[in-house]
Amino acid sequence: MHRPAFLAVLFATTAGCSNKSDIWLIEVDTTKGDGYSCATEYSTNFSGTLAAGTGGTDGPVTETRESIGSKILFYAKLVDLAGGQASFNSGDLLLPGEEQDGDKWRFAWTEAESDIRTVSHEEGYVLEQAYSNTYTTQLVLTFDGKTASGSMTVASGESTEAREDDLWSEDAANELGGYGSLGWSTTDGYESNTYDTSDCDGDDCTASSATSCGATAPVTAVRTDLTKQEDFASLVSLQQYGSFKTSSSSSWGGGWDSGW
Repeated sequence: MHRPAFLAVLFATTAGCSNKSDIWLIEVDTTKGDGYSCATEYSTNFSGTLAAGTGGTDGPVTETRESIGSKILFYAKLVDLAGGQASFNSGDLLLPGEEQDGDKWRFAWTEAESDIRTVSHEEGYVLEQAYSNTYTTQLVLTFDGKTASGSMTVASGESTEAREDDLWSEDAANELGGYGSLGWSTTDGYESNTYDTSDCDGDDCTASSATSCGATAPVTAVRTDLTKQEDFASLVSLQQYGSFKTSSSSSWGGGWDSGW
């Protein structure tokens, strides 16, 4: 389940530094900090009795997990430092950065996507389903000569929402089917929303879930004496890493389901 997450992180500049292709050796201490954790909330207005662990009608149920892995060590370089803006390149992760205050820099990127599906019938039936997710990577570093320190934070969020008419006409059922798209695991087995039975509290049946994951770890970095492109090319594939999700295309370089 864990794909080596190769992190990308760091470097920026410090007063008096003029190199635009500085190569840094970065360490992310994932044995400290928050630890990678996830929490999921479920909610529905189904009027029956749900099975344990599937959410409840009296409020959302929260499920959490946390994992801690080994430190991450890799090379990265600062690219095109000029005018208070720069980019960070670890070979598998690219982050734009801005100078925050003096030698303090923030590099960050958020990927986001959403999908909305609607099914309707002229007799009044409506089904709406929405899905969204985000992946955020943030690196904050303060530089002091040939060293830097700060933190790296990764976060992801995923949500689903569905709303469906509780009751719909027999004519619509003949064309759409008598069972709706929403269903629930109950103490008596799996039950689906049906067109001729009131299954939920209210005119519509609703179900939603929201999962948030994230972690923060301290970062230290040392600037090397390597500046040539060929130097970085030979080092970029070398890592000792734990696992730390950063984005859908790069977890601590690569976007798999991972902890750290």
